[in-house]
Amino acid sequence: MTTSRFLIAALLVFAFAPNAWCTEGGIGRPITGTGASPGMGSVPPISGPIVSLIWMQYSGKVEAERSTPIGGQVALGVEASFWMAMAQALYVWHVSPGGWSLASGVAVPYVSMEIDAALDIGAQRIDVSDDASSMYDIPVIPLIAGKHLSKAEHLSLSFTVWTPSGDYEAGKLANPGLNVWTFVPSLAYTKYTPDNKIEITTVWGVQFSTENQNTDYKSGVLSTLDLLAIEKHEKAGIGAVFGWIEQLTDDSGELAERLDGFQGRSFGIGPILTYSSKLGEMSFRWVNEFDTTNRPDGNVLQFSLTSVF
Repeated sequence: MTTSRFLIAALLVFAFAPNAWCTEGGIGRPITGTGASPGMGSVPPISGPIVSLIWMQYSGKVEAERSTPIGGQVALGVEASFWMAMAQALYVWHVSPGGWSLASGVAVPYVSMEIDAALDIGAQRIDVSDDASSMYDIPVIPLIAGKHLSKAEHLSLSFTVWTPSGDYEAGKLANPGLNVWTFVPSLAYTKYTPDNKIEITTVWGVQFSTENQNTDYKSGVLSTLDLLAIEKHEKAGIGAVFGWIEQLTDDSGELAERLDGFQGRSFGIGPILTYSSKLGEMSFRWVNEFDTTNRPDGNVLQFSLTSVF
């Protein structure tokens, strides 16, 4: 795989970075520290299809004294774990004389989850558990546009639409779908050192979700900022990732009002490893969340494999 094609592949992994649950579920679509991938600021001028496979495992916990709105009810002491597998396809379909490269993509995700929590029912507090395995909401990217600022600096703009295509039932703790549309404009920037041995990538995105008609709950606007730094050694690379999720506006609805708007925030940091092989470009990361507000403290493992056909 050429370097330029790998950059396209990395951008694909970023654009469909695995996510789970709406802010209504206490986590939000973004998972801390998974929003940046190597080279994602660049969309090189190479037309053709790119296919990626991604696997991710997440586990997190909300302390027993904290309330979380899930499925139209308030849960306490939430413990959540899930894994997700996703097949993705992107096609680079246009390169302009001015240096802009354009692409579009779609992904098919499958998720399996288990949630434990306590519910106040009348005067009693009851421990409950729920699980589900099904197709997750399908993300579509109508447009990715990349621009080369120089040989060392690259910029890309993307717009992702998460569709409410997964299964959802009000009152359930574990729902594979969120029952909302989410619109995500993003900006990515990548810079390399002159010898190409060190890369810095920064990604900023804003997420807007519609109201969940089944629960009359509308999640607030989320800002996500992810940073990545990698030092490369021939086929292998080692580095670190950092993520920051900040809710900019309150949630709205009856449950949100009871919880004072339920604004969330989290930080995450961890290592990332990359390797180029005959199968394609592989990466593995571990991210630990910390300093969270109205979100779980958790850990995420993510593996991706991208191939060009």
